[in-house]
Amino acid sequence: MNYKHVLFTFLYLGASAALLSSQDATAVINGNPVTAQEQQNRGLVRLVYGSSSCSAVLISNGWAMTAGHCVARNRIQPKKLTFILNKAQTVGDAIYLFGGFSDEVGPDLALVHLSKPFKINGSSVGFVNKLWPGNSNSLINPKRTLAAYGQGRNVCSGGGTGVYRAADLDLSEINIAATERPINPNDPPTKFISRIGGHYHRLIMNSSNQILAPGDSGGPTFMWQNGIPYIVGVTSGTDCNTGPSYQVSIPTVRTWIGAVFKTQWHPTVTSEPISVKLAEITGTKWGLNDANIVNWAQAARAAAAMCYNRGFAGGHFDGHQDVAKGDYGIQCSGKGTDWYNVTATDIQNTGWGFTDVNQVHWAHANRAAAGLCSGFAQGFVGGHFNGHMRNGRYGLFCYRDGTQWFDATDSEITATGWGFPTHDVNDVPWALAARAAVGFCRGKGFSGGFMNGHQASGKYGVVCQK
Repeated sequence: MNYKHVLFTFLYLGASAALLSSQDATAVINGNPVTAQEQQNRGLVRLVYGSSSCSAVLISNGWAMTAGHCVARNRIQPKKLTFILNKAQTVGDAIYLFGGFSDEVGPDLALVHLSKPFKINGSSVGFVNKLWPGNSNSLINPKRTLAAYGQGRNVCSGGGTGVYRAADLDLSEINIAATERPINPNDPPTKFISRIGGHYHRLIMNSSNQILAPGDSGGPTFMWQNGIPYIVGVTSGTDCNTGPSYQVSIPTVRTWIGAVFKTQWHPTVTSEPISVKLAEITGTKWGLNDANIVNWAQAARAAAAMCYNRGFAGGHFDGHQDVAKGDYGIQCSGKGTDWYNVTATDIQNTGWGFTDVNQVHWAHANRAAAGLCSGFAQGFVGGHFNGHMRNGRYGLFCYRDGTQWFDATDSEITATGWGFPTHDVNDVPWALAARAAVGFCRGKGFSGGFMNGHQASGKYGVVCQK
């Protein structure tokens, strides 16, 4: 699938968080079908994939935001997602899926770049839905009534899907976390608890017995400030019969969203260096401030999540950073990259056994990874662990397409400007080794690479990636 170049620009988020006035609240149509003009003004789109549908909202002419579970099945096939606004429609060409792996519970949210921007009131540029600039407490103190939109069922027993409706719903609680995913990881989280720092807030049924319903997932809630609508939440799940409904709370992910918009990537390339922002790294739950002092396994988990979220199979940090600007380099890989879950026995059989990725030195772990990947007889050139371990299994990325092993000399490593002081990879911090590998590989015409932990007679094994 050939995606066009996708350039991301930062979305203006607004500057202040004044209190919502009662006059602003009455601007919302309550419980009635939304007119075609209102759909344009709010950027309300319908998302169709196969025989299913969700709600979604435009945050610009060319970007839509929806629930993560609505797009997870098509994470690497965004063109299977059709977005409809009145009589116009387009498909996706890139997805950023928040949350990541099935053993982590992250915000049920996704950004989708559209292959063709929607025209809003006659123009394909200039439309912006602003994100609420306040913090989570500004939504609950005082308690707010939000304008909720969705194109789901009109009654719980079925019917009415495909027509946008709106209702004013009270926000009853913030700081809610999803604690369990259902058997099907493409469905939204099913259990929620109160937890400081949780990504969700809760809406309750109003006095007219109105509440969000199936099909409303991905739909927005708005709050008005000085006549301007701001998105404050995106629907994840609901109990249609009695409520409540749960939404990803925009204040908890706003800086993460902004960080994603400052990056660019090409989802179908074999491998690609990407500069990411600190706010995105923090959002993965595997935060770091300085690559030179963080444990390699924690950094590996963060990189794996950020690459996966963009539609790649996996990746790693390249050791480069500008801490003052909050910029960090990662290398993401897609085609020809596979994830394996291996056991401690598998690792032991390589001759480089270990039991805890958080304790083993990176060079030792990479030697084990190289042995495992070559042993799969799938044409892999090398690999590395991704930092995840659970129930006696360890996550491993193996690389094949566009990948080549080199034996770099000590002088070649020194020439990169990131030479090894002791000339021994077992004494070298992972970030320094990563920078040396990147420098060596780029000198060979590759986009990046990593050390595989092997060394002999003044030479070091380097796996370079196109």
